[in-house]
Amino acid sequence: MPQIACNGRAAVQVHVSENFPELYADASLVFNRARWMGDHLEAILGGKKLNQLALPASHDAAMYPGGFSFSILGKTKDLNIYGQLAYGVRYFDLRPKYKNDDFILHHDIIDGPQLSDVLDQIRQFFEEGHRELAVLKFSHYDGFDQDVFSKFCLRILDKTSGLGNWLYYANRPLETRLADRTLSTYLAKQGTALVVCDGSYLFPPSPSPSPPSTSPGGLFYYRDWESSDPGNGDLTVFDIYSNTTSFDTMANSKDPSEYGLPRGQLPKFRGNPPSYQGFNGKCLNDASIPCDLFLLSWTLTPITAVWPFSRLANKELVDNMAATGSNGFGQTVNLLYTDYSEYSRSTDVAVIRNGCAPT
Repeated sequence: MPQIACNGRAAVQVHVSENFPELYADASLVFNRARWMGDHLEAILGGKKLNQLALPASHDAAMYPGGFSFSILGKTKDLNIYGQLAYGVRYFDLRPKYKNDDFILHHDIIDGPQLSDVLDQIRQFFEEGHRELAVLKFSHYDGFDQDVFSKFCLRILDKTSGLGNWLYYANRPLETRLADRTLSTYLAKQGTALVVCDGSYLFPPSPSPSPPSTSPGGLFYYRDWESSDPGNGDLTVFDIYSNTTSFDTMANSKDPSEYGLPRGQLPKFRGNPPSYQGFNGKCLNDASIPCDLFLLSWTLTPITAVWPFSRLANKELVDNMAATGSNGFGQTVNLLYTDYSEYSRSTDVAVIRNGCAPT
């Protein structure tokens, strides 16, 4: 029988293995993960810019269907999007596909849930009164062209079936980058979804009476650090995964990989002198454009069966990241990007890094 001890700040659970004469234990901070931003907005987080925050981030966030369907081969989560929001995840990797005149989420050839289901879950979370920011990054479009992308955008913008009542709105082009805006700016009145879209498709025109040449203010462009056109990104992110099933390679390898970067995630951030000095907050192909956020891709990448590999990475996240500060360029790790995020304690790490841990 599991035994639990709690001092009001942290809880520890201990149990005996069902199969072996061994003890297992786990520890967790005690706080409400569904409202960790809102609970600390006025005292701690409100004045922090987006690029100063650490956020739990979900890789392939919509790949939670299981059971005996083909989709289980791409499973990366047990919790659906609502459950991940309640756990504290605040950055979501979402990959839309147009199929049978409707939108679903996918990973390569594996189909996930309907987009409408995901939007319903996000809307439900905000309608419950959670004053939280959820960054929704859309990329890896399948079956899209410009017309389909426009249809997709209008689905997101819809105020009844989409997120139109919960989106962050700002006129483009932006006078202040998204990452340079404070959390209080995003959460001035209510919970908010910040939607960023990768790719070269154009947003549909704003409905009248707005000028027809402007795009809807609730949608923004995303670009990766290595993009050829980073100046077109309203939000730019360093996101280079290690593409390995070895934890030590993913976390610590200093061997060179693409773009002359060390393969390991920690050396990518901290540097590997003298060949690479670390993440400097600038985009690869145009150093005049800030690279707004550093994404720590704390993921292992088997062909399938993600669960056993994610356990290897997730159990090491706290020890490696809870106390890791800024690098030599004054940059910080912003996105704690994991599979099976609900078991990674990434929300605990984020609240510690943001100075919000319960005392």
